[in-house]
Amino acid sequence: MKKQLLLLVMMLLPMVASAHDIEVQNDDGVTIYYNYINDGTELEVTFRGSSYREYIGEYTGNVVVPDEVTYMNKTRKVTRIGKYAFYDCLDLTSLAIPNSVTTIGDFAFCNCSDLTPITIPNSVTSIGRFAFGNCSGLTSVTIPNSVTSIGEWAFDHCLGLTSISIPNSVTSIGRYAFAFCFVTSVTIGSGVTSIGGSAFDGYDIPTVISLIENPFTIYDKNSSDRVFSPNTYNNATLYVPKGTIEKYKATKGWKDFVSIVESDASSDVAQIAARPVLVKTDNGFITVEGADERTQISAYTVDGVLVASAVSRNGGAVLNTSLQPGNATIVKIGNKSVKVIMK
Repeated sequence: MKKQLLLLVMMLLPMVASAHDIEVQNDDGVTIYYNYINDGTELEVTFRGSSYREYIGEYTGNVVVPDEVTYMNKTRKVTRIGKYAFYDCLDLTSLAIPNSVTTIGDFAFCNCSDLTPITIPNSVTSIGRFAFGNCSGLTSVTIPNSVTSIGEWAFDHCLGLTSISIPNSVTSIGRYAFAFCFVTSVTIGSGVTSIGGSAFDGYDIPTVISLIENPFTIYDKNSSDRVFSPNTYNNATLYVPKGTIEKYKATKGWKDFVSIVESDASSDVAQIAARPVLVKTDNGFITVEGADERTQISAYTVDGVLVASAVSRNGGAVLNTSLQPGNATIVKIGNKSVKVIMK
């Protein structure tokens, strides 16, 4: 009997040791791991092994996810980026998502700190919880007009983002979805019907553009779940569609904005939005792009010690500091400041 049990355990070991169903190498030599979904008719990208913690950082560099995969003479569409698929892949720098993908799962790219601009294809309808959370190197993201929901903490602590534009297709924005993102402008699409607590809290946003015709109640500035920071309520300009200003002034949360201005909705967005400024760090150097001409730019330690300064020329400046990778730095650009981590 013991021999039979031992044999059974040995037969089950390969099944326990590997949670991904198949692994397939792309033409560029990159191996991607997949699970079968929808009764085996489709595939989702997943992590290697039995746990997302088992092979941390498996995906590196540039990864191109194919729209379909052929395995054992059977071809299946790749329709989902699964939960934790690229979690903690610190050396992942870019990723191409195919138009076949409809869902980006929870924690899919969480903590991918070197991931730079990413385009979400217009096939995606939902972005999961923490999907891009703490992707501090993400400088821009395009959310297509196919997305209907943005999960909680989806882009939390994406410090490199400079502006956020939420398309009209989105109906719900989860709690902390864009919290602690140092952005200069936010555009909220006309289709949004719910915004979770602290969705845009953490940093002060100079320009908020709402295309919502009928504003709904949101958490106000005195709530611990306030949607925006107190300084955003007090100092930002909230632009709203023509003919709706009285609605906003009468609606909880929105009425807390000191400055509310009517605009011609989406046609005015490009003119209204504040100019985005990009701050990058590398080997002790801080590069600032997009600043107004002859703007004073300074870098300080968290203790307030000045380490470098410059005046912008042709929209940018490079500061040479003695700061080491991992050091926190305050970069002051004109009268605005941002905290960055040196790389």
